[in-house]
Amino acid sequence: MKIAIGDYILKRLKELNIKHIIGEPGDFNLEFLEQISEDKDIEFVGMSNELNAAFAADGYANENGISALMTTYSVGDLNALGGIAGSVAEHRPIIIISGTPPLFAMRERKMTHHTLADGDYENVRRAMNEFVDDSVLITHENAKYEIDRLIERAVTYSKSVNIELPSNIAYLDIEIEDDLKPIEKKKTKSDEERLKAAAKKIAQRFENAKNPVILIDEAVDRYDVADKVLELIERAQVPFAALATAKAYYNESHPLYLGIYQGAESDEGVKEKVENSDFLISIQPVFMQANNGEFTAKLPEDAIIINADYTKVGEEIFEAVYVSDLVELGLKNITQREKIESVNTKKEKEYNFEADKLIMQEDFYAQIARYFKENDVVYGETGTASHGLTEIKIPDGVKLVRSQIWGSIGAMLPMQMGGMLASPEKRHILLMGDGSFQVSAQALSRMIYNKQNPIIFLIDNDGYTIERYIMGMKRDYNDIPKWDYSLLPQAFSKGQSNMKTAEARTQGELEEILKTLDDVNEGIIITVYMHQEDSPEVMVGYGKNKEEFNFGKRGPENPEPDFKA
Repeated sequence: MKIAIGDYILKRLKELNIKHIIGEPGDFNLEFLEQISEDKDIEFVGMSNELNAAFAADGYANENGISALMTTYSVGDLNALGGIAGSVAEHRPIIIISGTPPLFAMRERKMTHHTLADGDYENVRRAMNEFVDDSVLITHENAKYEIDRLIERAVTYSKSVNIELPSNIAYLDIEIEDDLKPIEKKKTKSDEERLKAAAKKIAQRFENAKNPVILIDEAVDRYDVADKVLELIERAQVPFAALATAKAYYNESHPLYLGIYQGAESDEGVKEKVENSDFLISIQPVFMQANNGEFTAKLPEDAIIINADYTKVGEEIFEAVYVSDLVELGLKNITQREKIESVNTKKEKEYNFEADKLIMQEDFYAQIARYFKENDVVYGETGTASHGLTEIKIPDGVKLVRSQIWGSIGAMLPMQMGGMLASPEKRHILLMGDGSFQVSAQALSRMIYNKQNPIIFLIDNDGYTIERYIMGMKRDYNDIPKWDYSLLPQAFSKGQSNMKTAEARTQGELEEILKTLDDVNEGIIITVYMHQEDSPEVMVGYGKNKEEFNFGKRGPENPEPDFKA
């Protein structure tokens, strides 16, 4: 059967349950936009700039498992690249469709707009290739093969891919099979002998272990083994800890949960249990500055590390052993142990409610966490919000979303929008500082335009508090323009928005607002006022560590804050 190239891309996207393509119109992608407009099962959702579009696509992928982003050649691609890189760092795949100049113009190196006027049509692809898994220019000849190949790579490896679609070929027909099968995650079978040998050795180590611990990171989610690993934890009755990048992946009230491990900055008692374990097993942990206590994490030398396609048991390497196969076999090999009553000593962060007390970072997160519900998606923006959420116990069934690896400020507002597109039935709650909000504020106008229902706690503390704790506590380079955030819904809609606004300076005012959250139907933006030097306790140490790491022990010193509660 025959199908237009653009329609073929849409067919493949819909098979992945992608119902929205997020992006920005440009002259080179307008024909493809026409094809989207004619399709009843997929919708284009416009953003005000490509950076926000990329962040929104990242949020959509976080909820749907994969997403689609549409840009226009070079100016759009490069504007989006900061958000695309964040999706790659966090392993949330985006299929990028970039509308390029017509194929003949690229072949003949014509000096078109959106280029450097040097005839080079590969420089943008080279830039994209530094971040995405692969990038390809589609032609009539290679269209079916390359579209399928790149989408399969995105699905299999959880990495973003870039499809360059020339403006003059999207409507050309190609031939495809009548019984075309959907693209699925490529599954390679383990070498049977190596798999059995690895599983046997791990089981033997486990039988002799006195202090076993399982350490989880985001790879349990990426490789679709989170449920199986939890089943293994409960069957074997092995205590588990989490890297900060996997906080709240499992119920933090689970009796076998130890807490967060991040080297010298671990929860109380966790460092000793992890580093002194005689059977430490983890699935491809990624240690980096944000989750290993400034490079102080130190796993046991004989730790068992299960990677995507090989496993390391102490010094022995088992090649061609795939993570899903090993976890599955481990469930069969490891015998059930006697039930442990509880090792979980992590307590709810307590605070004393005082109606007239000014809102402070030390109490804020514990106060609002009481209103989180099962199936909520909670977004913690880089800065005080992300750090503050680290200190509290996240209720079971609440999904926590942060950008701990890439850490771009401004990401979470458009990510919230993308997440709401993918799962509108859930409550999506954002905690964000004013400095971050001003990076991507246009996303709020798009939420209003699309009549979405965000819950946004906007921390108004006059600038970049996280930066103040690293350097420049009193410097104006950490200040930002003052906005009246309560006026934005009306300003962004010519007075037509039904989005609610509220302001809170005291715990009592915040408590009254929290009681109304279930009655919100077109969103609410809650401005929460705090002092610019007020900080979550964990961020005080974070700032000092970053100061020393960035500038050295003999470098400039940040003055101590003089803020008093």
